[in-house]
Amino acid sequence: MLRRKYRSSVKWFGLIIIIAYGISTPVTSLWLFNTLQVTPQSIPQQPDLKSSAIVILGVGWDELADGTVVLPKPGGARVKTGALLAQKTKLKILVSGGRPKSSPKSEAQLMTEELVNKFKIKPHWQEDVSINTWENAIYSAKLLKASQITTVYLVTQQFHLPRAMTSFQQQGLRVIPVPALLGVELKVPQGWRAWLPDIWWLKISSLAWHEYVGILWYRLSYYAKFNLR
Repeated sequence: MLRRKYRSSVKWFGLIIIIAYGISTPVTSLWLFNTLQVTPQSIPQQPDLKSSAIVILGVGWDELADGTVVLPKPGGARVKTGALLAQKTKLKILVSGGRPKSSPKSEAQLMTEELVNKFKIKPHWQEDVSINTWENAIYSAKLLKASQITTVYLVTQQFHLPRAMTSFQQQGLRVIPVPALLGVELKVPQGWRAWLPDIWWLKISSLAWHEYVGILWYRLSYYAKFNLR
């Protein structure tokens, strides 16, 4: 009996080691990210300004050594992407994100400051109540529908778009994905180095797994209420 338990434990331990190794390599990490790609859509040169708007989703905050709260790099990339699109299309912007725990400012406020200070653009709407992607969609939709907005150009990172798009679509909005850069460079090493495990790539893989778990959780907890299968 003890031998069987020992053999079973060894098998499980070996499986965990193999999985940990796999998701720590650049090749596997990038593959996980690529499975979250969405079909790109062209953005019209002159979108309908009355029924369309840009929505930029928040992504947390960073605290500097002096206690100053700032946007993290992915958040800055989202703001830049949304700002450039607004300059090109003249569409109004909604920033969405509530106040994380212990943060003196909401994500919406941080994005607003970034837009004003760096791009001289003031968002038309601030949604500063939501604490997750589903709530981003719910509270943003209320503000947008009150202004007869039916189409949103949704700005977030590529890996986050599948969950974010579905959440906004469930609110009855037409969604056009606008992928922002990750905020950091994903450069895969060449040759055999692409198979070497690294803690950095493990972190990248964890972002993808977070999305897979989030999609499943939303499907079970939220989407079923809207008859999504």
